[in-house]
Amino acid sequence: MPTYFVAKAEFVTIISMVTLDYLTGADDTIIDEMVDEAVEEMKAYIGQRYDADGVFNVTGTDRSKTAMMLVKDMVLYNLYSRHRNKPMPEIVTKRFEKAMQWLRDLANEKFNKPNYTLLGTQIIRTGGNPKRENHQL
Repeated sequence: MPTYFVAKAEFVTIISMVTLDYLTGADDTIIDEMVDEAVEEMKAYIGQRYDADGVFNVTGTDRSKTAMMLVKDMVLYNLYSRHRNKPMPEIVTKRFEKAMQWLRDLANEKFNKPNYTLLGTQIIRTGGNPKRENHQL
């Protein structure tokens, strides 16, 4: 049986198990699949500068608390998205948007995550400042 980065029981920090079972129809494989999808998406962002496998191939208390929180936020957003006829709680949308912004900022080198292992390759960006619009005729 595969080991998932975040187990169903760990979602208790952001949602009640009753609500989680309602969103999944008590099918734990949905959560496991969505955790895998969220991890793959996060690897795309993190893997540009950091050893993504080193972040996600750990277990127990060695796991990054930040990565766990982001995975849970992404999974919860996707679970609510499955129920289009029910309104999504505003906090779920805000937490998802915050998670995605955090990943974009990390990928764009706006900050460093000190406990993630940097890859040996360096990305060199070229180009100038964004073009300004000139409204003179």
